[in-house]
Parts: sequence; structure tokens; C-alpha cells
Amino acid sequence: MKKILSCLLVLLIFTVSLTAFVACGEDTTALETAKEILYTMYKDTVTTNDTYEVVSQIKTADGTFPITWTTDKPDNAKVVVGEDGTVKIEIVASETEEVTYKLTATLKDAEGNELSLEFTRKIPKAAAPDTVISIPEATEIGLALDHNTYTAGKYYIVAKIKQVYNTTYGNMYVVDEAGNEFTVYGTYGADGEKRYDALDVKPVAGDTIKVYGIIGQYNGTAQMKNGWIVEHTPAERTDAEKVAFEKDALTLPANVNIDESLTLISVGSTYNTVKITWALVGESSAAVISNGKLVLTRQAEETTVTVKASLALNNEKAEKTFTITVAKIPSQVPSIVDTPVVNTAYKLAMTHVNLHKFLIYNGEPNASQPWYLPTTETYEDGVDMYLEAVENVNGAYLLYFITNDGTNDVKNYVVLSKRSESEPA
Repeated sequence: MKKILSCLLVLLIFTVSLTAFVACGEDTTALETAKEILYTMYKDTVTTNDTYEVVSQIKTADGTFPITWTTDKPDNAKVVVGEDGTVKIEIVASETEEVTYKLTATLKDAEGNELSLEFTRKIPKAAAPDTVISIPEATEIGLALDHNTYTAGKYYIVAKIKQVYNTTYGNMYVVDEAGNEFTVYGTYGADGEKRYDALDVKPVAGDTIKVYGIIGQYNGTAQMKNGWIVEHTPAERTDAEKVAFEKDALTLPANVNIDESLTLISVGSTYNTVKITWALVGESSAAVISNGKLVLTRQAEETTVTVKASLALNNEKAEKTFTITVAKIPSQVPSIVDTPVVNTAYKLAMTHVNLHKFLIYNGEPNASQPWYLPTTETYEDGVDMYLEAVENVNGAYLLYFITNDGTNDVKNYVVLSKRSESEPA
């Protein structure tokens, strides 16, 4: 039976032909292969003012190749080697200008042979602290940065909430008077401690807020991350509008392919004077409501469950019905592997909490969206992954799967590492 390898993931996917350069009459040396792997890992220009970690070695079936890192501007980008062997590039942004620097990696093999690679990196100008900016200005700042990088300084934005699209984390779209939209990814109270779902009074669509936070770019979209709501001006709403708002905010998943226990709220997430009760429509062996939970259990065959929510505030009432498809029990139940071994086939998988699904990596990367992890819900469609290196000093695994380009077998590598607790999600 194939097994599942399950971890908190940071994925980097790249390919190396097993017969590279054969047509030219030359074989790729082990050191050159390690260099090619390193180049693929870091070839894209990075703009960031955050300190970041780089690998201290490349480990393949042919050996371990330590790396020495240097920069040409150590006052702004300093190489720091930890006691545990981890290597970080410590960034200090300039308050007057953007800084471009060269990051150089030198690999060495067991015989003392060396190969070097040079990467170009940029550090944005340090933000002026506590600056109030417009949405167009925030968008320009965010789009100037690379994917998943953010400003060192924080900014204020004043805008009206268009939609809160995640009522747990307070992710929202805001809009200015000219209709310019902006994303705020995660919000907290004015003290930066209480998350949106814990706020006594939650800002909602139509309210005006002043929000304070770092600005960056994610998947081509400018956004503020983990903003503090320092001012809140609620819009006036009637009882009917409050009930209608809470009805629209209610959600349950349409499909579930795992056994799941879903929390059913008893009051509105924004207006806690709106009371909510829940009931199953008809009987189902796959579902039961108990102690404020909807417990879904897979059966031998696919099952449909219908749930009704009833909302009330004074004389205003409303209902909302949800239909959930619960997948059947799979024919093959995987086991979790904590310590993978070489030359054993695995599936790379995860449980997606928000989608309520168990997903398996299918090995079909999207060149236009390299950050996207392609998956399948079908065990048989998941690609077989093999371990090449058991571990390295950064706590990573080097895995690969085999494809054929029409002429040669190709190793498609995946670097799998644990994400630090401090790294933003």
C-alpha cells in the first residue's frame, strides 16, 4: 500500500533531467546538478525588506554540497549563520532609497571543487511610519513588492467596508468614495490583540473604518495584512437589515469528503441580538446536531444532508437552508508517515480545513501560478513521491516524482520543509 506523507509545507518544485547534456557528449557532474537545483530554488528576483532564510547545503543522492553565502552590501543585507547551522539574510532597509544587492552562493564538493551562483535582490525604501495614504497609493506600494512580501513600516487607510469575506479572521474588501477597492487580509482590534471574531462590536459592510498595518502583495493583489481597526463608524441599520445581514453571512460547506464536526452559531456573528436555531430537514444517518455541532459521518454511499437555520430579532424573522453532499467512505484509507525512507513511494497530502476536504498532490504544476499547489481528491490520481534525501540542517526533505518528456525520464524535485512559527501564513 502506498502511504501518505503529511507535514506543514513550504513547497518549491523544479525539474532535473536524468540524462541532461547527453546530446552534447558531456555528463552533468554532481556539483553541477547541485548548482542547477540551487539556481532553480533562488533564480527569481526577490524584493523584500524582511529577513529571510536560505539553505545551507544541497543534499542529493550523490552527496552533500555545503554552501557559503555572501552579499556585496552587508550593511543592508547581512549573512547570519546560526548555531544550528541555519543561514539567514538579515535585511536593513534604507530610509532614502531602494537598495539593489548581489547575493552569492558558493557550493563545494568533497574534493574541494567550487561553483558559484549570483542572484539579484532588492530592498524597498523603508516606509515612513504611521502615514495615512489613499487606496491608490496603497495599491501602488503593494504591487511594487514581490509575492508575499510586505513593507517594514505601517500605514493608515480610511475606507468603507464593501464585504467581510471571512468572519473569523476579518478578511475584507474596502472601498473609497471614488470606488477604488483594496483588500485587508486579517483584522484586529485597536490594541492588536483581539482578532476580528473576538471583537465585541465587529465592523461590517457599510461601516467606515480606519485601519493600520503593513502593505504588500500576494498573488498579484495588493493588500494590507493583519490590520488594526483603530476607528470604527457603524452605519445605521434596522432590525430587518440586521437579520438579513446575518442570514447572508451564514455559511456551511456544500461538499465534505472527511468526517467533520461543524460549529453552528447560536447568535449573529456581528449582531449578537439576532438569535439562530438549527434543525435537520428529514432524517439522515450521515448527520446529527448535538451540543451546537453538526456532526457529519461518511457512509458506504454518498449522502445528501439538508440543514435549516432560523433567524429572529424582535418581530423580524428569516430562514436559510443548506444542502451538503457527504462523500462515501474511500476504498483505500491512507496511513500517516512521520519518518519517510528512501526508495519508498508516498502520496503528498493535506487536510484543507476551510474546504473540509482531504487533498493529494497530483504533480501538475501551473507555470503561470508557481505558488499554486495542484491537488486531487482521488487517491489513485495522486502522484507517487520518492525520497532522495532523508533530511538536511534546515529540517527539509528532498522528494521527487518521475515523468517523461518524450525522450528522457525526468526527476521533478519538491523541497519540503517545516514553516517556522513566526512566518506569516
